[in-house]
Amino acid sequence: MARQGSGSAVAGSLIFVVILALLGREALASDYKVGGTDGTWEVPTATNGLNYSQWAASHTFQTGDRLIFRYAPSAHAVQRVTAQAYSACTVTNPLELYNQSGSDLNLDVQLENEEPYYFICPFPGHCPAGQKFMVNVVKAAAVGLTQSLSTVAAVATLGSFFLFF
Repeated sequence: MARQGSGSAVAGSLIFVVILALLGREALASDYKVGGTDGTWEVPTATNGLNYSQWAASHTFQTGDRLIFRYAPSAHAVQRVTAQAYSACTVTNPLELYNQSGSDLNLDVQLENEEPYYFICPFPGHCPAGQKFMVNVVKAAAVGLTQSLSTVAAVATLGSFFLFF
């Protein structure tokens, strides 16, 4: 026989877990240092071994994630461009120009929408030399909701178990 009040304790626990799971979706967002461990945004060479396209292809980017670029504004910049401008390395009329000043810069770009994002360096010769990449951003809520529902189902099953003992 179940103890009196145990059903309300389980219901309260379920509500708490649901709220926690929904709030936790934002915690699923990640920060990515562009190109690898330190996020240095520079022209790829044989010496530095950078390959931005390979780096981007090795990750799954979700809405809410952030890209972190590190560079010297006197030597590089970051533009978000269309697919056509990306393919042709066209630096005129960018969707976004992250033109910051200072000696060394840490630029954070939030990936807000479920869509492809194309980034290039507009300095002469940099984009054709490989200082560009594309990320395809997927909706984070689908991942978070699946995880949330799994958590709720597990707690509900556990709660039902305790109601009968």
